[in-house]
Amino acid sequence: MKKFLFILVCLLIIVAIVIILGMKFGFGLGKGGGGNFGKGENTSNITTSLEENNPTEEHSKSHDNTTSGATILRISVIENDYFYENERISLEGFIKILQGIQEEIIVEIKDDNASLKAYNNLLSKLDEINIPFVDTR
Repeated sequence: MKKFLFILVCLLIIVAIVIILGMKFGFGLGKGGGGNFGKGENTSNITTSLEENNPTEEHSKSHDNTTSGATILRISVIENDYFYENERISLEGFIKILQGIQEEIIVEIKDDNASLKAYNNLLSKLDEINIPFVDTR
C-alpha cells in the first residue's frame, strides 16, 4: 500500500510540474499565452495624434514617410470610429488636419472591421476635397 501511495504522489507531482511549465511556456492544456488573439483587444498598428482643432506646421513636418514627394498620413477605421495617431478622432477633425497641411499628401486607410457607413463617409470626404488615398486592407 505504501508503494502505491508513493507512486501516486510522484505522478501528482509530475502532473503539477507539467501544468506549471505549460502555463509558463505556453504548452500544455491549450490555455497558454497565445498573444492577444481572441481576447477582443485591438492589436492594430495605429500611428499617434494631434490636437483635433489645432494642426501645426511642426505636425505636418513630422510625417517624413514620403512617396515621390507626398507625405503619407495613416488613418484606421475601426467599426464606426476613426483613429489617427493612436487617438480617436472625428471625421471632421481629421479633415481639418488634412486641410491644414500645405504639402502634397496621400491618406493611407486601414479598414479594421470598419462599418460600411464610416468607411464610405471617409472616402466621400476625401474625394470631396481631392485628397488621394490608398486602402491597405
